[in-house]
Amino acid sequence: MWAQIAMLVGKGILGGVQASAQWKAAKTNYKQMMNDADTTLQEGKRESANIRDAADRFAKNQIMDFVSSGVTGEGTPALVTRETYTLGNEEADATLKAAEQQALDLRRQAKMTKHQGKIGIASSIFGSASQGASTYMSAKGK
Repeated sequence: MWAQIAMLVGKGILGGVQASAQWKAAKTNYKQMMNDADTTLQEGKRESANIRDAADRFAKNQIMDFVSSGVTGEGTPALVTRETYTLGNEEADATLKAAEQQALDLRRQAKMTKHQGKIGIASSIFGSASQGASTYMSAKGK
């Protein structure tokens, strides 16, 4: 009986060490995924701003081309320029929205990873306790 209990205690300690390692890995992964989410969002904001700037520059160049060719800025040229601004802003908004969604997904995955690490510790502790009680009851019954 004592040999079984000693073996069980050893398994419990090993299980605790493994659970601790899983928890540390989960926390490390959580932090990395949260950093990745922040980076993704910052890159999305930067890309969105670049798209807006490019659309703005392109529209200004269109206006300059119209003016230099003697076309007035009214009518069709104004519509074309307005469309350039609109499309550029829509693309910038879509880029930012995609980055926000990607960052949100990464944050959710990070939280799930951290949660799974907590579950691993609890599972290891309760599993060892259950196995210990079972072994004790079996040995006591003999």
